[in-house]
Amino acid sequence: MPSLLIPVQMRFGDIDSYGHVNNVTMLQYLEDARVRLMRLPLPADAGPAAAAGPGTAQDGPAPQEPAADGTGQLSFRDLVGERLTVIGRQEAEYTEQLLWRAEPVFVRVWVSAVGGSSFVLDYAVQEEDGSRVYAVAQTVVVQIERSSGRPSRLDAAQRAALARWADEPTRFARRPAPAGE
Repeated sequence: MPSLLIPVQMRFGDIDSYGHVNNVTMLQYLEDARVRLMRLPLPADAGPAAAAGPGTAQDGPAPQEPAADGTGQLSFRDLVGERLTVIGRQEAEYTEQLLWRAEPVFVRVWVSAVGGSSFVLDYAVQEEDGSRVYAVAQTVVVQIERSSGRPSRLDAAQRAALARWADEPTRFARRPAPAGE
């Protein structure tokens, strides 16, 4: 499953004076999807022992801390531990007005790139079947040390977890060409 489809229940208060979902609220929908993705229980083979690979000191079942949610299954958030994840960059392109309705809208979220201490999440705010897309977006998430605020490298277990949601990057239709082109 390269991407995750998250239902988001719209609220009447999400609508601005123009009668559509406010652009800031759309970013909140992305945040909801991002938080849910990071708290999604990972398969049992996605923990630190699995990421270490054969022939390492962590071969075999490694004792793991119980997940913070009490399920006993680790999530990406559990793999982050005491470190923090912060937003380094965010870009959104609004493709169609989203009007209030009682039915949820869906946010598809996936990972399009992984760097040393950061990763890129891509999103599509859409109908469940993808027939209409209201916005596409990218967020660069940076892992930092809580004590220093400095970037902290992603470890093998984190990279393995992120790889489960890997897919192609979003193509923005209205992105300006780089200067000088």
